[in-house]
Amino acid sequence: MRKTLPLTEDSTRVVAILKTRDFDRFTQDFLARHPDAVVVHLGCGLDTRFERVDNGRVEWYDLDLPEVIELRRNLVGGEGARHHFLACSVFDSAWLSEVGAHRPRPALFLAEGVFMYFEEAQVKSLVLTLKEQFPGAELVFDAYSPFLMWSHNLRVTRKRIGGPPALGAETPPGPRRMEQRRLHRRRHPPAR
Repeated sequence: MRKTLPLTEDSTRVVAILKTRDFDRFTQDFLARHPDAVVVHLGCGLDTRFERVDNGRVEWYDLDLPEVIELRRNLVGGEGARHHFLACSVFDSAWLSEVGAHRPRPALFLAEGVFMYFEEAQVKSLVLTLKEQFPGAELVFDAYSPFLMWSHNLRVTRKRIGGPPALGAETPPGPRRMEQRRLHRRRHPPAR
């Protein structure tokens, strides 16, 4: 076990770096198509994506729990003219009206390392709310496969930090841009 432990920890770091790079690329691609867009980074933590991908025109919201936003202000820095903090739960509907004030600008929602910590019903409700409130918006998220959930839970148990993910995907999609219309099952095929 000792021989594989460093490789496992290094692999986890590499995966995190590659995932961050992919999310940055998805965001840059969206901003290339929609330079005046609104981006909401759900569960932003201490991520500095705005500084990495800012095109000089995007309206950016970093959303996380109040204690995380406070820590972010102290360690990373404050807000700017186009960079805003939302100190609330992703399930608190108050932030929707603040972001909704920018309609009809195109919207992108990023949920990196977020959805797997909530129950399926919570995620589904949030996605349907985003679909209703921001028609045509795009959502980029990641998901754990059953194996990655098992592996993550093993690390959590061994190190006694973090929490187990609640939601995974049978076929992991990896980070992928998805249009809102693809986030639920259609009863009828789309009109042509």
